[in-house]
Amino acid sequence: MEKRFPAKADKKGLDALIQYCHQLIDIIKDDESLKYQAKVHENLNLLIEVLAEAEQPETAEHTYLTPMDPDASIGYKSAYNPFFGYKDHYLLTPDRLIVAAIFTAGHVNDGGQLPALIQKAQNNGLKIHSVIGDMAYASKQNLELMDAEGIKLVGKLNPVISAAMVNQERDGFTYNKDAERFICPNGRMSEKGTERASRNNDSRRRSYRFDASGCVGCPLDGKCHKPGTKSRVYTVVIPSELNQKQQAFQESDEFKELMNHRYKIEAKNSELKYRYGLNKAESTRLIAMSLQGATAMFVANMKRIMTLIAQKEK
Repeated sequence: MEKRFPAKADKKGLDALIQYCHQLIDIIKDDESLKYQAKVHENLNLLIEVLAEAEQPETAEHTYLTPMDPDASIGYKSAYNPFFGYKDHYLLTPDRLIVAAIFTAGHVNDGGQLPALIQKAQNNGLKIHSVIGDMAYASKQNLELMDAEGIKLVGKLNPVISAAMVNQERDGFTYNKDAERFICPNGRMSEKGTERASRNNDSRRRSYRFDASGCVGCPLDGKCHKPGTKSRVYTVVIPSELNQKQQAFQESDEFKELMNHRYKIEAKNSELKYRYGLNKAESTRLIAMSLQGATAMFVANMKRIMTLIAQKEK
């Protein structure tokens, strides 16, 4: 196998390293036994993204950034589509105005940001009657908060997320709804979960395996799993009757009517990324990303306000 790979670049300099990486990518892409392995695929995508950044011409507006940003981390758009960077979390009104925003590292769970977003919006004087989101927001904690605040949570239930959010506060493991896998406190992703029924009741248990060989050097090594073990299995219990009230609301006409507005969120995501530049961090560190994001959202809001005023004057 080693003979098939190109010789490592013996010349110093970025150009020689880039050429070696391209040769390595071509070989992996042509090898069916390699490119579909999860770990290989994840690192291959990350390498391709870094190369694309490195090969951009340097101009006054462009500075090459390495992936060595201490505040950024690897998140997952799907099980085989990782990204290195940050996430933006925000609340959007029916008129498509952003009223609260939080910026985090890429691995941070989406649903866990909802309480802080609601608090920010309420501090700004906004009265919230309902919140629309995807399955990541329909956790047990968020449902309890919405019930206490008298806010309707318009998000389809995912039983794994509900159970995962309980465990998250205890040991730091979070569920990534796009990849359908767990992320450990240090940002590593598990393998796909396996499910079985419990013996004593009608609940279910879902287990997620982590390869312990990747934990070498991690500051949590030996804490998340027993030293010397080859794997770490993370298990969540999913009660069958959990969130029955939300399930009933989910099947109502009101829920379906409110869910029809969810497309506005995806449209705003696309606008922020491709019209206002949030698809790429212009600098390192979370504070810089927060400033970039706040600026982009301010401009997007101003444009939307002008559009609403023009519509009102017609």
